[in-house]
Amino acid sequence: MKILLRQISFGVALLAFVVGGAACRSAARKTTEQPTPKVNVFLPPVGYVNDFAELLSDDEHAQLTQLLTAFSEKTTHQLVVATVADLAPYQAIEPYATDLFNAWGIGTKEKNNGVLLLIAVKERRVRIEVGRGLESVLPNDLCAQILRQQVTPFLRTERYGQACENGTRELMRILATAAR
Repeated sequence: MKILLRQISFGVALLAFVVGGAACRSAARKTTEQPTPKVNVFLPPVGYVNDFAELLSDDEHAQLTQLLTAFSEKTTHQLVVATVADLAPYQAIEPYATDLFNAWGIGTKEKNNGVLLLIAVKERRVRIEVGRGLESVLPNDLCAQILRQQVTPFLRTERYGQACENGTRELMRILATAAR
C-alpha cells in the first residue's frame, strides 16, 4: 500500500509539474510572440539638407541644398546631410544612421547609391552611411578618413556649416572621380 501511495503521489506531482510547466511555457510564448510596436522615431526628410538640430545658418543651409541638388541631378547619386539633437531612443550612431538611411530611402532603389552624412550633437558623434551600391567607392576606412580630416576638426570648434560643407565636397569629389 505504501508503494502504491508513493507511486500515486509521484504521478500526481509529475502531472502537476508537467501541466504547470506547460502553462508557464505557454504564458512565456504569448509574451515573446507579441511583436514590439516599432515606433518611427525619425522626422520625415525635408530635402537634401535636414538640419533638425538647427546648427546651420540660413545661408549655409541654402548653399548646401543648392550644391547637393545639382550633384544629384548631375550624377543620380543622392547625398543627404542630417543633423539631430540626439540619437534617442538609440544608444549608438551606427544603428541610428542605418535605420535613418533605410527609413528615408536614400539613393535610387535600382542602384542603392545614396550617402548620408549624420551629425548627432548631444552624443558628439558623426557618421557617413553608404548605400550598398557605393560601398566599393566609399569603404569604411575612407569614410573614417574623410570624417577625421574634413569634418571632425570643424565640429570641435562648433563650425558646423564648414564641417558639413567640407564633408559634402569631399564625398562629391570622390564620387565624381569614381564615375569617370
